[in-house]
Amino acid sequence: MRIAMSFDDGRKDNFEVVMPVLLKYELTATFNISTAYVDGTISKEDRPCKNAAMSKEDIVKLADYGFEIACHGDHHKNDREDIRNGRTKLASWLGWDSRFKPGFASPRSNLSIDEIHGNREFFQELFSYIRIASYGKEGIARKLLRKIAHKTHSRILYRYAYRNCIGGVKDGFVATSVSVIKDATLEQVISLIKMAERKDKDCILMFHSIQGITESEANDLWCWDVNKFEKLCKWLYEEKQLNNLEVVNTIDMLA
Repeated sequence: MRIAMSFDDGRKDNFEVVMPVLLKYELTATFNISTAYVDGTISKEDRPCKNAAMSKEDIVKLADYGFEIACHGDHHKNDREDIRNGRTKLASWLGWDSRFKPGFASPRSNLSIDEIHGNREFFQELFSYIRIASYGKEGIARKLLRKIAHKTHSRILYRYAYRNCIGGVKDGFVATSVSVIKDATLEQVISLIKMAERKDKDCILMFHSIQGITESEANDLWCWDVNKFEKLCKWLYEEKQLNNLEVVNTIDMLA
């Protein structure tokens, strides 16, 4: 079974905090880049967060280390023009061959399955896969269950609430992922990975910021504590050494 860690937006902490931990534990990950956020042309209204962004040089260095660089829109949007512009910028920064098809992580996972399949020709011309949250509509009951799971720190409820988000790449193109947010415990995340292992299913973990608990960003819903993240990486490294799982880039799940 395979695990992929997927980081959204191109936040500076992904380079300064996440990358060193990944290198320490010999792990890889996917970084999904909103290009206007990085080059400073994004409007205040479209910024994915208040955090500082990576530089172009940071992104090139991540790619040089072998991490996957995927698209996340130009101005963090899901319309065709923004999606195409983001891919064009990344291709120019990284020197992608015109035939190369990177991955695309839908900003805020707003693309629905119907939209993806209805525009499949457009997407498949540009990308090898599209990463969203779950495969299908998310009902109010499931969203409420996730809130309860986070509040109670119940591993059973957490597994049940996110069970439709594991599975990796479905129908050869759509990748589903588990959003790891501030209140998720390390034990809950590991419990979900173990469930995926029992079911022999791939699992993609979606992160945003990784920061220390004393930093202002740690109050952000989309920030996970660096201490929990390092412990997760250590556990993944140990499981990898035991051949219980593989840690791969998202694009590798297509193989």
